[in-house]
Amino acid sequence: MGAVAKPLTATPSARRVGFWIGLLALAQVADLLTTQIDMQRGGMEANAVAAALIQTGGIGLLWFVKLALVGAMAGAAVLARGYWLRSADGRARMAQAVIWRCTQCSVLLLVLTAANNVQVLSQLTISNR
Repeated sequence: MGAVAKPLTATPSARRVGFWIGLLALAQVADLLTTQIDMQRGGMEANAVAAALIQTGGIGLLWFVKLALVGAMAGAAVLARGYWLRSADGRARMAQAVIWRCTQCSVLLLVLTAANNVQVLSQLTISNR
């Protein structure tokens, strides 16, 4: 027999959403730490927005903004889940799905960014020898 499809009205459990928000926070920290290490070794921030934040308020401002974004995503996930549990209509399903997938995509992109930062660090280490 084939796999049973989940109903369209299914929503991720609160535990599962919390797990992904935790992964988002860890991925942000990994990106921030690897960026900081690269910059200490002579690297430059390639993201224009992040570079402007660093220029304006230092690395501390970037930490604040990135962790505030995690909080905003957590808040959006809680609000969307509550909306879905109260109404379970198409808009609630769509809001939940968008936030769910955006969180997962953000985690993936941040992990790839941190991995790229590690690759940059290896190049900086080789060129500084």
